[in-house]
Amino acid sequence: MSHENPLTINRIGLDYERARVEAASRNIAQANIASTPGTSFTLNQATLSPDFRVTLASVPAGVRLAHEPGNPRADSQGMVSYPRIDLVAEMATLVSASRAYEANVRAFNALHSLQLAALNIGGRQT
Repeated sequence: MSHENPLTINRIGLDYERARVEAASRNIAQANIASTPGTSFTLNQATLSPDFRVTLASVPAGVRLAHEPGNPRADSQGMVSYPRIDLVAEMATLVSASRAYEANVRAFNALHSLQLAALNIGGRQT
């Protein structure tokens, strides 16, 4: 894949930022899902490989225990397991990825306008 084309580079940026938004959204959605202690949780994370392929990867997440004896998922001691997700960090990722995506859209639109203007230069008679 040639990365000399600015549109290709812009598309990779759009794909990566979309994946970051998706990963942060999934992490936020699972932050308060209870499970029985001993359950392992994973965090979603967008990755960009050296050949510029964007993927969503799962990495192990820590666990936090809460004493909730009334929860149906509680064990015999009344403990419930939750994924250790830093909501502040996930929200910051969500905001920064959204803004970076918007910046990539603006760059794409500017590049597209420049290409159209370049095509019209030879066609105008003044």
